[in-house]
Amino acid sequence: MCNELTFVFGCHHTEDKIWPCAKAKLCKSRYRNGTVTHPGECPECLGGRSWPMATFTFSQDRRGADRTNHEYCLEYAQSWIDWVVLLLATTYEDFADGDNDNPMSYDSVAADVMRTMYRETMCRECDKPHLFGKPCTSCTSTRSLTSILGNPVISYRREVAQKECDYYFGRHLEDLDEWELQQVREIIKEEAICPDHGTLMHRVLSVPPSDVNKCLNKYFAVLRQIMDDVVTGGLDRPGHGQDGLHLQHEAYTMCAGLVLNIVVCMMAFDTGLKTYYMRDIMKCLVHMLVHPTDYRNPFPTVAKELDLRNFQCVMLCYTRTLEAPTKVMKALFLAVESDFRSVRNEHRMAIAKTIPEPEDIMRTRLHLHTTKVLNSDEDCPICLSPMSEEVLQLKCSHQFHFECVLSHMREANAGKNLCGICRASIDEKEKDEKGIYGIKWFQALNEEVDIEIVGNNRMFVDAEGPELKWPMLRDTLAGLGWEREEVKPVNQKGKGLWRRH
Repeated sequence: MCNELTFVFGCHHTEDKIWPCAKAKLCKSRYRNGTVTHPGECPECLGGRSWPMATFTFSQDRRGADRTNHEYCLEYAQSWIDWVVLLLATTYEDFADGDNDNPMSYDSVAADVMRTMYRETMCRECDKPHLFGKPCTSCTSTRSLTSILGNPVISYRREVAQKECDYYFGRHLEDLDEWELQQVREIIKEEAICPDHGTLMHRVLSVPPSDVNKCLNKYFAVLRQIMDDVVTGGLDRPGHGQDGLHLQHEAYTMCAGLVLNIVVCMMAFDTGLKTYYMRDIMKCLVHMLVHPTDYRNPFPTVAKELDLRNFQCVMLCYTRTLEAPTKVMKALFLAVESDFRSVRNEHRMAIAKTIPEPEDIMRTRLHLHTTKVLNSDEDCPICLSPMSEEVLQLKCSHQFHFECVLSHMREANAGKNLCGICRASIDEKEKDEKGIYGIKWFQALNEEVDIEIVGNNRMFVDAEGPELKWPMLRDTLAGLGWEREEVKPVNQKGKGLWRRH
């Protein structure tokens, strides 16, 4: 299930961003993580610049989380089952030829993975597949799958996708029709879709775990507990003989357990996965360990909702036709884990390079909160030289060289950016002493609809106001970060409660 976050900035602009899940389509019902707030301006007001994620405040929205938790874990588990099927099916021919020590690398499988993701792209409206992310032909929707633009990590992912496409399609898919290859390249240039395989599902504004080994050990510990419960739980059950599980069932469970090691590795490197979901997802994936002819079912309610048919066919093929299936799975795990680490390091370096430096943000804020002066006869109060270079006029009407003001902001104590003459703020918003009652939009609405403010983050709005004013009221309050509560407050007859997060 895709994740959704609401970004609220100090300029009263809000923006909803969607983090795609492992599948190459946007889910209609998305899991809402919460709200991210920042006291500064939005990227649009800052001319495309973005604040470092360390400066944001995250508040988790738990309303409805219990209802979507189960769906989220199922979607996530199913996406990795499908991915593993593609990986195993693509590498089977190399294993069947006897080359167990040198299986096909993860890199060579990536092209097929990306090609499959393009073909499985779904329409946002009708959920039907359409070709290469173009507008749907099955319904009237004209929307295409577009990435979130302006974010440095998305730009990095787009560059990786372009490089991977040119390299892998030319090297490993030589039989691909030229017209199809050209269409895929054009779609990437048009930014219609950005595949996730190049960066292993890394979400947009997330940073890879600092200690992946610790995360891996935690996940593997849970996996060992689950495998012990499945294997030992079947020893005392009738139908498999007094010596334990049937050899075929035992081999199937052991090989599937090694495949789960690969999935656990991918989960540990996936920065979009919340740690507290890990155990629930593992409970969904435990059905991969059970042979299709075995009646044991640790979690019967979940088994009906997962599609394991393709996985079971591939695993039966591995366990019945290969001489050493467990050795094959261990070699494949090492290949995948090694590639994941290399891509993670590239991702971390890319994030480190693209996060704006403090001086970049200072420059942007100066241009935003000051006025550029073309001609000035005065001398700069800081360097005492003529205003021959770029000159800025502050809100207090004092003029300085741009570089002089920037140098002054660098040396300011405790981040207080004040004018060197009158000590007025350079980049802070003007404070309204009257609070919300002095804001123009509130004054205009209060003339038509009775509004009562309670504290800083709650207001009661007359629910019996003119109907024509409600669309404007909803749009205005929603744009300013206010959200309407469905429950009517006590002792406030005829009024609806709005809360600002």
